[in-house]
Amino acid sequence: QTNEYILVVRDITELRVNASMRRDFISNLSHELRTPLTILSGEIELIKAGIRPLDQKQLHSFDQEVSRLSLLVEDLYQLSLSDIGGLRYHFLSVNLRDAVISQKDTLLSKFIQKGIDIEIAEASPILIDADPQRINQLITNLLVNACEYTDAPGKVVITLKDSGPSATLLIEDTPPGIKKGNESLLFEPLFREDASRARRSSGGGLGLSICKQIVNAHQGKIVAEPSKLGGIKITI
Repeated sequence: QTNEYILVVRDITELRVNASMRRDFISNLSHELRTPLTILSGEIELIKAGIRPLDQKQLHSFDQEVSRLSLLVEDLYQLSLSDIGGLRYHFLSVNLRDAVISQKDTLLSKFIQKGIDIEIAEASPILIDADPQRINQLITNLLVNACEYTDAPGKVVITLKDSGPSATLLIEDTPPGIKKGNESLLFEPLFREDASRARRSSGGGLGLSICKQIVNAHQGKIVAEPSKLGGIKITI
């Protein structure tokens, strides 16, 4: 009877935690959708009232908000597919070193604009069985996340090591860091350590959740912990 009681209490606790997480997810999602919609609605009203001209500057502002909405919707779609096993994987022999260098070079201008240095400390040539498209998506999401959540001037350091039967990819950045105990929550959809934290310029807070799904599909592990650089270290 005691064991049965413990199991019942544990089940009730898990249900409450899941319900709380679901409420937080819906609340955060509503906030993420509401913000760009509110900005768009407000700016359109000002134009209709003749207070603000419809010029290139205004069109650029519209384009930014629409892009944010598009990114969020696409992230939600990708996350829903991964949750139901809908993401398709085509495994081939992939040179992980080439993939890391390619994605780093592709995003270099973004880092320069933000005032953040990005460097590859070590990159061993490693061949792995992987889906090339998903690996590129994984690396891109991680680097974009590091860029968005690192204060300027800052630095992001990439390390790729051959660990015998597996490859180890590390991405570290400078401050800000994360509160101890919240590391695993980084991979929860729309997690915000501080609800009052300013919204970043791109993405919808789902990138790391998708990263976890991709890593799991490759039979790997992904963890977050404090970095010696003062920010966060992601290890895959």
